[in-house]
Amino acid sequence: MASELRFLILNERRNPMDMHLGHVVRQMLQCSAPCIVGMPTRPKRPCGHPGCAALVDKGYCPEHRTAQRRHDDSNRGTSAQRGYGGRWQRISKIYRGKNPLCVMCLAKGYTQEVEAVDHIIPKRLDSVDFWDEDNWQSLCKRCHDLKTARGE
Repeated sequence: MASELRFLILNERRNPMDMHLGHVVRQMLQCSAPCIVGMPTRPKRPCGHPGCAALVDKGYCPEHRTAQRRHDDSNRGTSAQRGYGGRWQRISKIYRGKNPLCVMCLAKGYTQEVEAVDHIIPKRLDSVDFWDEDNWQSLCKRCHDLKTARGE
């Protein structure tokens, strides 16, 4: 009898085009068998810290996660050392005031408030002038994160 019970599961599905607008599409799914909640999707792996045998879902165990983050941050340098000090904060705030909407979202027909001033040609390329306003664009967090993840 238990196998004949049907369970309704409320599952939130996000449309990638609507996700940055905050829209959530809700769908009702039916399951003909009891669902196992929290079932692991892959076996646990050893912590990424050399010599640590703790099993984790990904990355590092709690003991080494903080130390690894601290190590990564120290190698990365402060925001000022990377060129994003007080001068950049002031100038980018003025630029965001003049260009308040994400240009990538506008190209798709959406309006999304800007959260970052992005270098169109990445600043890590030596030939790029960091302060050249023609190389800047206003992006929302989602578009900036996507562009950064692609390495652009």
